[in-house]
Amino acid sequence: MAALLAASSLAMAEPDTATERDTARAYLDDRSPFLEKGAEPPGRSVPNPDGKGHRWEGATGWRTRHGEAVVRWSLGNPRDVTGARLPDGTRGDVEHVLDHGFRRRVTGARRWIYGTIDIRPNEVAFTDAPMQPAYTPPLPGDEPNLERRLAGDPAFLAALRDDRFAQATYIVLKDHEFVRLSDLGTWSCGDRQAARIVADLRGVGESYQDYFLRDDFPERWPDDRPRREAQLRQLIQALELAAAAEMPFDVPLWARFDGKTIETPEQAERAKQQMREVFERSKPLGDARLAALKAQLAEVQEPTGATVMTSLRGHLDRLGWRTVNPDDERRMGTEAMKAGLALLEDIKQLEALPPAAPGPWWKENPPPKFGMGAVATRRLAGLTPDERAVWLGLDARIAALAASGRVSQSQYDALRARDRAIRIRVGGYAKP
Repeated sequence: MAALLAASSLAMAEPDTATERDTARAYLDDRSPFLEKGAEPPGRSVPNPDGKGHRWEGATGWRTRHGEAVVRWSLGNPRDVTGARLPDGTRGDVEHVLDHGFRRRVTGARRWIYGTIDIRPNEVAFTDAPMQPAYTPPLPGDEPNLERRLAGDPAFLAALRDDRFAQATYIVLKDHEFVRLSDLGTWSCGDRQAARIVADLRGVGESYQDYFLRDDFPERWPDDRPRREAQLRQLIQALELAAAAEMPFDVPLWARFDGKTIETPEQAERAKQQMREVFERSKPLGDARLAALKAQLAEVQEPTGATVMTSLRGHLDRLGWRTVNPDDERRMGTEAMKAGLALLEDIKQLEALPPAAPGPWWKENPPPKFGMGAVATRRLAGLTPDERAVWLGLDARIAALAASGRVSQSQYDALRARDRAIRIRVGGYAKP
């Protein structure tokens, strides 16, 4: 997806300098060479050998000439056109976006008009669609919903017309979970949804692709500063301790070093010397990393005045919302642990039932793979056995219930849904 968006952006951009134009031309010549008139496309979709689905064979991109227009193709589909004939008889560029199809740039309050293209041997014509994409806010009922609250606030919508404010809004929406202060209910969205919300609320005919994956913004969300400062301090402390510590150079016999077994004292001594040399060479890297972290810490600590991010924060404050903070995470973790212990009791009762043959649904669907990576022992310190079980996840025990025929498919699905909801939050649980 990222590659597709990048290619589209480069193809449709208007380079400012001769160097940029040469770079764009070289990119297109390499990735999308021109086809001779009447030539067969150099790539195509073919059935898989097992008869299930299709795969692509050959080149993925090329260009074709149609009179004064040029069409760029990707995986057999037209992606953008340069020199297309527009409805007013002039020529211009059109591009394809995944959510609304082909569009052309316009001036005025609306930035894009969507429509269709007609590719002919000596022409490509763009026709405006009679109905342009329209936004419908979320219906009441799914509470809390920050999108609906933003969509109904004229002051926020006016601010969102600013391009920098819109970019900041996308970044904050995609990277954070939000709390409604009136009831501590939470709301969040993913990258694509955040991009869609910003594009839709601006009301200028944009696509979610105008924001999706474009998160380069110079400002940091104000409420992230304390958390980021704590993270940087921990990293700096760890590097300073490592720099002051003695490097353990001992290489015992029969140890593995550089892919070989150490069998003699002479081999052990040579290995120690190699390790010492590597350690000495790595010191400048550690020093540079430490200096970079200290510079980042100073930047985070530096006070800032009114910014786009503080303006956005002001709108959220006014509307009764804020981003989740560590206190929220601990509160939600405690609630998740309580729900997890209740789920564990239900599982124990089911485990007490006599086993039976598992249903056909279990045999036809291979069980998911379970397992958890390394866990810092401090995270489990002080937890009771049941709390540890909840914190580590109950998915394996739920699967065992299905494999032993103790639960039906609907029961299994319900238990897994409860466990997934708990796992999202329980990481914030801390023993009082």
